[in-house]
Amino acid sequence: MVLVAFLVSACGYSKPDRLNDAGGDDDVDASGSGQIDASTDAWTDCYCSGAELACPQGNTTCAAGCDDTPDPHCVLLTPSNAVDRTLLDNVSTKITISAATAIDSGTGAITGGITRAAGQGVTAGIGYTQVGTLGIFTFDELEILSGQTLRVFGSRPAVFLVRKTVKVTGTIDASANQTGTRTQGGAGGGTGASGTTNATGCGPGAGGESVAPIADSGGGGGGGGAIGGKGGNSGTAQGGAGGSSCIPLTIEPLVGGSGGGIGAPGDATRAKGGGGGGALQISSLEQILITGTIDLGGAGGEQGFGDTNSGNGLDAGGAGGGGSGGALLLEAPVVSVMTGAVIAANGGGGGGAANSGTDGQPGDDGKRSAAVALGGQAASNLASDGGNGGYGSTAAQSASNSSSADYNAGGGGGGVGRIFVRAQTTPTLQGTISPTAMTGAFRGD
Repeated sequence: MVLVAFLVSACGYSKPDRLNDAGGDDDVDASGSGQIDASTDAWTDCYCSGAELACPQGNTTCAAGCDDTPDPHCVLLTPSNAVDRTLLDNVSTKITISAATAIDSGTGAITGGITRAAGQGVTAGIGYTQVGTLGIFTFDELEILSGQTLRVFGSRPAVFLVRKTVKVTGTIDASANQTGTRTQGGAGGGTGASGTTNATGCGPGAGGESVAPIADSGGGGGGGGAIGGKGGNSGTAQGGAGGSSCIPLTIEPLVGGSGGGIGAPGDATRAKGGGGGGALQISSLEQILITGTIDLGGAGGEQGFGDTNSGNGLDAGGAGGGGSGGALLLEAPVVSVMTGAVIAANGGGGGGAANSGTDGQPGDDGKRSAAVALGGQAASNLASDGGNGGYGSTAAQSASNSSSADYNAGGGGGGVGRIFVRAQTTPTLQGTISPTAMTGAFRGD
């Protein structure tokens, strides 16, 4: 497109040079030929014709429409979270994910089907910039092929800023517990509690407590778009509080889900909390088309562990809380989530409590569907199961209390995350989306 450089410069409301005026003179031929005529200063090179920008060199269809004010130009998306679209200036290569690929939001490194060294700047046709808390990746065009997975992890919420179309036929996995590490969050998601380390995130679940001689309660579920479930009580040992609802409705700022709280230990290993789902913003100047899957689920809480130590009696432990779902922000002139596609930011289930020398069962990770992540089963019917994770419009479940102080309690379920869509035209939201996507006005200039 010969007009690309012109259009980008025009959209900042700085008057562009005449298309055929090498000297940058504002004088043009009023006939519209584009040749310089020093006798006139009319602004007639280009004009808006519906959604087209008509110029002497040819017409351009504007994805977000054409605007005559203050000068004729194609409207461009103004990305959320103060992401600067001029970061796109130095990328020009379509990136296709045709094999399993992992992308680190904290360093910019990409491994697998696409390789990019860590560091800021443009490498291998992909830009990476750290702005505030964000890790921003820039692409000219991005496609994830069917059957392939792009895994997104790391310490920063991830932004994909794309000049042209984003097409997701395969899977983007920004969930927690991607590699079998239960406490690990997705990109920018909070970590589950472990050992003496508390859960993190904007609304982490609190840990359970032990009360002598053998009462051990469960950890609370992490909070995200909704609150996490409370850990179960064991006698006077109070379960950890569920985390607060802390991901903003419009996902500004961009933050991920939160980790679940740790279970009380008794005389056993402490049960870990699940990590929170990641935070991902996809901003395209043209369109986003999803026929595959985007997963931002939280991890299930770890099971309570039985006491295998010899001594006077057995003192098993309470279970860990589930991590909350994360956050997904989609924005483009056209956003289409087609039938058969799945976008899920569900909470993980809380773990089930142990009893005597027997372990409970872990909670399920957040599902890639509109289905519940079940809390883990307790080791006996005298201890308590974990609470279910939040999904759709269903709140995370608190773990039930144990039958007495002689038995232990499960962890609370993780809260559901958030999904938010900005599009100029009414977005197509036909796939499985959990929780329900909220929508807002398109922002462009």
